[in-house]
Amino acid sequence: ESGIGGLAFASGMAATHTAVMLLSAGDHILAGRDIYGGTYRLLHRVVDRYNVKVSLVDTTDLAAVAAAIRPETKMLWLESPGNPQMSITDLEAVSKLAHERGLLVGVDSTFATPVLTRPLALGADIVMHSATKYFGGHSDALGGALVVKDPELFKQLYFVQNATGGVLGPFDSFLVSRGLKTLELRVREQSRTASLL
Repeated sequence: ESGIGGLAFASGMAATHTAVMLLSAGDHILAGRDIYGGTYRLLHRVVDRYNVKVSLVDTTDLAAVAAAIRPETKMLWLESPGNPQMSITDLEAVSKLAHERGLLVGVDSTFATPVLTRPLALGADIVMHSATKYFGGHSDALGGALVVKDPELFKQLYFVQNATGGVLGPFDSFLVSRGLKTLELRVREQSRTASLL
């Protein structure tokens, strides 16, 4: 991901939850409409209990994203490709807009993997991966990861992870490490065979 550091979590949802815990009561998070069901539940059934407001927007429409940003918006949470509709967001354009408004940008890049997309290079502040999927690659590990490019943001996320304990266990660490060794080969071959259909 070309970040300065990464944090490994017990699941992708533990990673996403940690990123969202950077927000405080009264803040607003703007997320894409095409997001993983677990993220939707986290935002609408857990985070909103702590007076963090949540709105969803079509992130493929830059004008709609701009119109949905409020004065209290602090984070934009993107997913590209989206899940389940596989929508594609222009991460560079949306990140630029968000930074002009002073927002943190988080991207769930699980489906793209760093083989196909590098959100940090396109302007994102935080990249999340559910390591359960492509990183592990063998349907036998559970994990998540956050990668950042800013050392201060890394420290903030590490503090929350350490305080809440959602760390990746030793055996799952081994399994994900094993999967990472063949990640590029697997993703490129899956992309090649998908293009033949």
